[in-house]
Amino acid sequence: MRVAAQEIANALKARYGIAKSLIEVDAYIRQYVEHGKAQLIIAGEKVDLKAIIRQALNSLATRTVDLVQDTWLRCACSRAGRGGRA
Repeated sequence: MRVAAQEIANALKARYGIAKSLIEVDAYIRQYVEHGKAQLIIAGEKVDLKAIIRQALNSLATRTVDLVQDTWLRCACSRAGRGGRA
């Protein structure tokens, strides 16, 4: 989750010019997961963070799946090189 939190913090800095700690961003992620929404008030206006959070979590999920697939393939190729035995 740290990777997703960092991605969200970077997006908030780039889009709105605000710096949030990873602890603060983690709270927004938890709000989104638990309640389906997360908002931030910037200059007196509510900003919906749903899209930013969803994008970061989807990116994290994709990276995780890619890592698992790559690891699985390396293991399978390694076993195949030893005659299929583990």
